[in-house]
Amino acid sequence: MKNKQIINTLKKGFPKSEHLKEETIIIIGAGIAGLTAGQILHHSGAKVIILEAQNLLGGRIKALENFTDSPIELGAEFVHGENSAWFQLLKKNKIKLENIEDKFWEFYSINGEFWSEEDLLKTEEFKDLIRIKDNLYSYRGKEMSIKAYLEQTEELADEGIAVLENWLSAEYGDSLKNISLPAFARSGRAWQAGQKNYTLPKNTFFEVLHITFENILSLIQYEKIVNEIDYSDTIIKVKTIDNQVFEANKVILTVPISILQKNKIMFKPDLPLRRKEAINHLKIAPVIKVILRFSQNFWGNELSGFYSAYPHIINFYPSAKTEKEHILTAFLAGKEGYYFQELEKNKKNEGINFLLELLCDTFHNRIPNFSFEKSYLIDWSEIPYIEGGYSVPASNSYFWRKKLALPLKNQLFWAGEATSARHSASVNGALETGFRAAKQVWIGEE
Repeated sequence: MKNKQIINTLKKGFPKSEHLKEETIIIIGAGIAGLTAGQILHHSGAKVIILEAQNLLGGRIKALENFTDSPIELGAEFVHGENSAWFQLLKKNKIKLENIEDKFWEFYSINGEFWSEEDLLKTEEFKDLIRIKDNLYSYRGKEMSIKAYLEQTEELADEGIAVLENWLSAEYGDSLKNISLPAFARSGRAWQAGQKNYTLPKNTFFEVLHITFENILSLIQYEKIVNEIDYSDTIIKVKTIDNQVFEANKVILTVPISILQKNKIMFKPDLPLRRKEAINHLKIAPVIKVILRFSQNFWGNELSGFYSAYPHIINFYPSAKTEKEHILTAFLAGKEGYYFQELEKNKKNEGINFLLELLCDTFHNRIPNFSFEKSYLIDWSEIPYIEGGYSVPASNSYFWRKKLALPLKNQLFWAGEATSARHSASVNGALETGFRAAKQVWIGEE
């Protein structure tokens, strides 16, 4: 019911209320949370201003243009689950979806050979890894990291831990030594969107945003970098670094949690201690994508996605929209993300060369090197006004997410994936929080 309600409200808004007609709402951030809140409140009769620090909308939804004939996803790329407003929105907009579970998505390089997930599921070792992963979601014990738990309770070879590291860091955004097991388990139990995963074979997420929010694009003001919010009076003053001042009755903040943690927006008066605790107890970690273009497809059409061999288990997958474009994306988070950052710190392509050598070793030839044409690297922790991938399960994060999602004095409201207790670290969650914040504003009560 809630998904249908979100879709309907995006189209029509809430029933008109007298107080909204008199109010100006400023939304900080034009990612999907901010756009959702903006469109709903616009349709509900409020005057809406969206301030975006970058020169384009989307936040962590972004496409790489002109790298090849079709755009490549640099940020959010997969639709996680069909029981979500995001999935339903895509269907409503007649966006083609491809269920990646319909093909054997994952192949693993083991002892010089590729093994499909189908074949690995016939082995006791792989089935044991699946069992261990699934059992983590039922954990209800004391605070500890996933890494510490595995070391204490499971007799796993280093290769097994490395596979789990890749699976879970890709899904939850950080290394196993930094992910709280109780928070991870609580997050997994809260997930309601379903387990199937989809891609968009024809469109990009960025294109979908333009289709969905076409009628409020004129409300966005770009390159407005907010550095102060004065909510000491009934009229809130929102200031930018170029000394512009915008006035509003209410403000919705949808900026990434990293921006709040680094105090890049100052509040007058200072935020209450509990609110600052909520902000600082949450965590965001690096997520890196490396787009690699080659003159030929050396991986073959049967490999829809593959992992390099231990000790550096990294996920590569074809990411072009057409078969004539020979593009691989390398996805790095957690332990491998930090390792790659260290290689790239001198900006001498050491990380790119590392990935190419890894591909040469994986395919037992030099074709990846010979056919390599160019690369594009995006480390989301280095993108201004973003500064991180997505929020991770830190200690008591379920509690702190819900605490951050509460309105403050019926003046300040909060949205974004880090404030989602159900679907954090996802487009699903960000969209839902935009709806929630808009509803809080519409109700007009703390």
